[in-house]
Amino acid sequence: MPLLLSVVWLCVLAGVSLVETSPYVTRPDIHAPSLKVLVDRLDPQDKDLLFFTPYQSRKDSARIYDLQGHLIWDRLEFAPDGAVFHAHNLHPLVLNGKPHLVYTTSTEVHGPKEVRSVILDDTYSFIAEFKNMNNRILLDGHDFEVIRGGTAVLQPAWINHAAYPTETGTRPVREAVFQVLDLESREVEFEWFSLDDVPVNETCLGVDPFDYLYVMQKSRSGGLGAKSERSHINTVTVSPTGDYLVAGYHVCTIYLINATTASIVWRLGGSSSSFTFIDHYEIRYLHHLRAHPLEDVNIPFSLQGKVSNTTHLALSFFDNAWDTYGAPTARSSSGVVVLLDLIHMTAQIVERYPHPGGAYAAMFGSIDLLPSGDRFIGWGSLKEATQFTRSGELVYHVQIGEETSMVGSLRTFKRPWSARPHWAPDVFSYSWVCGWPSVLYASWNGATDVHAWTFYGGDSSDGPFQSLGTVEKDGFETSMKAGRSVRLAYVEAITEDGEVLGRSPVVKTFIPEVVESRGCSEHRCPDTLHWNDTSDTCYGHDHGFLRKVNDQTFLG
Repeated sequence: MPLLLSVVWLCVLAGVSLVETSPYVTRPDIHAPSLKVLVDRLDPQDKDLLFFTPYQSRKDSARIYDLQGHLIWDRLEFAPDGAVFHAHNLHPLVLNGKPHLVYTTSTEVHGPKEVRSVILDDTYSFIAEFKNMNNRILLDGHDFEVIRGGTAVLQPAWINHAAYPTETGTRPVREAVFQVLDLESREVEFEWFSLDDVPVNETCLGVDPFDYLYVMQKSRSGGLGAKSERSHINTVTVSPTGDYLVAGYHVCTIYLINATTASIVWRLGGSSSSFTFIDHYEIRYLHHLRAHPLEDVNIPFSLQGKVSNTTHLALSFFDNAWDTYGAPTARSSSGVVVLLDLIHMTAQIVERYPHPGGAYAAMFGSIDLLPSGDRFIGWGSLKEATQFTRSGELVYHVQIGEETSMVGSLRTFKRPWSARPHWAPDVFSYSWVCGWPSVLYASWNGATDVHAWTFYGGDSSDGPFQSLGTVEKDGFETSMKAGRSVRLAYVEAITEDGEVLGRSPVVKTFIPEVVESRGCSEHRCPDTLHWNDTSDTCYGHDHGFLRKVNDQTFLG
């Protein structure tokens, strides 16, 4: 398996994309990987949503799905130069007492470049954006966390040193950094520079770090030269004491950084660990580190009544256990919970959730402790996600994209989310030939509370419009065949209680030319991306209506 995964991920790093997707009639700009639910033993009342940031799909973007695998929201964004922004770490949070979304984008699939972190409200309206503040310290897209009750943000960054002294001479080195910024003023309140405390030659890679980064950079961009990425911070978070926890991927170490002095308090893992693992566990290539109250984790029977939040610390992280170089350190990748004894400086695994198929995620991954007590694991480059009970029972398992695709997700979350977009629903009306009963399609990118669609049709913009029927929502896009041909149509989004959530603009019915209609069916033409105009000849008018994606395409 390691050799196979190595070949697969060399393809990924080289930019190979094998994903095929089908566009929606109402939103031909959206190309979202499918979600295939393989196991579902969840409570039917569970209405959480899934938060993915697929990479190496046809068009990478931040995406939300429901538990049945239907797309809810897709946010495709482009950089000023036209490059697609690759999204990372999409998740909801509470800011000023209200629900918000946060995610990070970059113009490279792997590695930071033109990184920005974005906060949206529950209408998907823009609230805030964080970018590089100068050309010296550049943001890293691996993490972004709002802290201190919504008054500050915590973000990793890096500095490129063109010539840094090492044991093998002066070399280009990338130094890992993290910053704490005031949310409103954007002033830097705290910074930590890894080379102040971590030796430049410290590494847990199975190869020379300069050679390792040279191979990685060559495969990703066609040759950027050797640049050693020291530490490679992929997680930074706040500890229960208000200090900072940092995960260094290339040093296989977790650091506790004093929030006042910026000094290292202790290290877990790596070549200079302050703790001894009593079960001989070896930290290797971890992702998504978080701290938790002791009541949220499983405490061994022998320690019950003997631990407290002042003497012990619980940490969760995703253990890749393998990164294409060297031998695996476990039988599979897994989500783990570690209990630290801060008095005797020992550590032990108290929870471990291995991949159901015993596979390794060579890149990325996440573990989330849900309010229900269950654990939700995102398997990174394995393009899967799993929910376990606290006792280890598998209750949900989903696959992103097809088995042969290269789609994965840096982190995957399962959280409650309710949103009503600030843009209108989309509708498309189609008749195969003149007088043929119209087929209508409706969608509303990002709306979470639509239960049904009521379609309306008419022959004049002045009305009247008549109801053509109400259809229960069926995935991202819902269709209905009308009993007659209509020239104009619109749709209303209806809640389960019958409330009208939103109404689409009025659109003209698309009727293909006679030549084009030979390749169409009574339901649709094969490729909406090439529907450039509509024919009004049925109604005594010449061609004159240019079909284009509505304004909300660029907002949604």
